[in-house]
Amino acid sequence: MWWSPGGMAIAKLFLAVILVQLLHLSAIGLVGVLSGARLKQASLGVGPVLRRFPFRGAEVVFRLLPVNGYVQFWRSDDEPRAPEGTPLFDELPATRRTATQLAGSLAVFAVGSAIAGSLLWRAAADGVVDLFRGALAPTSTGADLLGEMMMAARTMPFHVFLSLLFVKVAAWNLVPMPPLNGGAVLLDLAAPRGRPVVRSTAAIVGTLVMLAGCIAWIIALVGYLRR
Repeated sequence: MWWSPGGMAIAKLFLAVILVQLLHLSAIGLVGVLSGARLKQASLGVGPVLRRFPFRGAEVVFRLLPVNGYVQFWRSDDEPRAPEGTPLFDELPATRRTATQLAGSLAVFAVGSAIAGSLLWRAAADGVVDLFRGALAPTSTGADLLGEMMMAARTMPFHVFLSLLFVKVAAWNLVPMPPLNGGAVLLDLAAPRGRPVVRSTAAIVGTLVMLAGCIAWIIALVGYLRR
């Protein structure tokens, strides 16, 4: 039952994930537009499209599972080409591009810390460590960490759980690996435009590593559910 402790924990986790993704993507989109870029598409979630609609010349997409998302700005290497006169993200100064790419993680960390009433540096660092620990040992450490997360969702007040999730997600997105925000900053500074081979190779490698990590955490989830 959804009103059971387990059901309530899942509901709290689901709501927290939606809130963190909305804040993360909104901050990137807002800072990018204020920096002079033109928004192309914002997508929340993965899986089948639930709804898409135009918004100030861009496209907003909502998908089935709100566990990921992205914000795209028009770039010089887009196919098809951007409409004539469109401000291009990769032609902005490096400081503005970096500020845009880091805006989501910084906003999420700031809000999470504000909810807690203090800067949660230790929780953020632990989040990154746990991300890799769980992926490297999914059937043991990964399953244990998922159990701890569900226990926290069941026992903690929602605002406390929300603050911890926010700072951990912020830290995860700062890992210097494409397609995460930290990796996007390094890649953009190294090859802002005109080097499609560098960008595509880094994106492929990063995506493969991310895919391996996702598979490991799915294994961890199966192990946790079997307990």
